[in-house]
Amino acid sequence: MHAPTGGCGSCWAHGAASVLADRVNIQRGHLIDCSGGGSCREGGDEVAAYKYVAEQGVPPETCSPYVAVDHPACTPLQHCYACWPHCRPVTAYPRLTVSEYGRVRGRLQMKAEIYARGPITCGIDSSKGVEAYTGGVYAEYKGRPEVSHTVTVVGWGVTPPAQEAQQHDDEEGGVEFWVVRNNWGEAWGERGFMRLVTSAYVEAYRGSSTGDSRIGSSSRGTSSGEHFNLGLETECSFAVPDRWVPASEMGFGPDAGARTTRLSTTGTS
Repeated sequence: MHAPTGGCGSCWAHGAASVLADRVNIQRGHLIDCSGGGSCREGGDEVAAYKYVAEQGVPPETCSPYVAVDHPACTPLQHCYACWPHCRPVTAYPRLTVSEYGRVRGRLQMKAEIYARGPITCGIDSSKGVEAYTGGVYAEYKGRPEVSHTVTVVGWGVTPPAQEAQQHDDEEGGVEFWVVRNNWGEAWGERGFMRLVTSAYVEAYRGSSTGDSRIGSSSRGTSSGEHFNLGLETECSFAVPDRWVPASEMGFGPDAGARTTRLSTTGTS
């Protein structure tokens, strides 16, 4: 499922929400407004978003659709609302919690988590080459990638063997790549997705591209494979959805009194 950010600096919220939403549909805008993790202007942190969901829960997507603007402090309308004819808070609704969240890094840890429990969020250096990406297996050399954007890694694959690859107009066969879902809409990349080499690429081929969307255009000797996938394997995180809990049991709704101020990520005991 693609939910473009709409120019709002909310890739962290989209990344965190998409990992959970691969299993259940949850509200992205609520994480921006209420998790204390950031805003359209300031960005945020997906692990802080997971921490908030673990402690406070998050409403379903149907409670409040995503809008790419900054909202006021976390009012009842940022939790759940209905508009007919006028908008008003909804007080009886469920909130999803998570049973576990944390960080992973490196090719093997990433594969293990994706295989066992599904997609993960990862930081990436959002280079000009990434912005211009239109398709193919991508590799870009950067000795010191600077993570500036959050994406979702949904799986991995390998290009066809060399003989078969020639028939598909690929430069090299047998290249391992990550399947990355971005949040820039389906007009970008391969309908919103990107194939980016894993750190095994250099180990196998001792080559790289220099920003092209195709691989194998130049050689850089035995540079670390992490130098070719824009830091994707250095900062990743995951969360495991737990259960839906009535909002009143989490301290929200008419039984507990509506919370009208921004909730802290420190949560409650």
